[in-house]
Amino acid sequence: MHGVQEAIRLGITEIVLETDASQVKQAFYSDDFGGLIAEFKLLVLVNFSRFRCVSVSRECNRVAHAIAASGYECVEGFGQILSSLPDQINVIVADELSAHE
Repeated sequence: MHGVQEAIRLGITEIVLETDASQVKQAFYSDDFGGLIAEFKLLVLVNFSRFRCVSVSRECNRVAHAIAASGYECVEGFGQILSSLPDQINVIVADELSAHE
C-alpha cells in the first residue's frame, strides 16, 4: 500500500505489482475481498492509467524481499534513502544481473 501511495505522490501513472504470493494476485482480481484489498483496488483504479498484478517466483523476487526486510526495520516516520541501500541488496542485484547475462 505504501509503495502505491508513493508512486501516486511521484506522479507515476503505470505500474506493475510483482508478488510471489499468489493469494495477493487472486485477491486483487477477485470481487470477494474487502478491507485493505478494496482500498488498494480503489487507489489503483483512480490513480493509474495502467496496472497489472503478476505472480513471480520467490527466487525472482530476492531484491524486493531484501528491500522489504530493510524497510521493516525502519522506525515509522523515518524515510529510507534509496541511494544508500544496504550492501547485501547491491550484492543481490549484481548476482541477478550476472545470472541474466
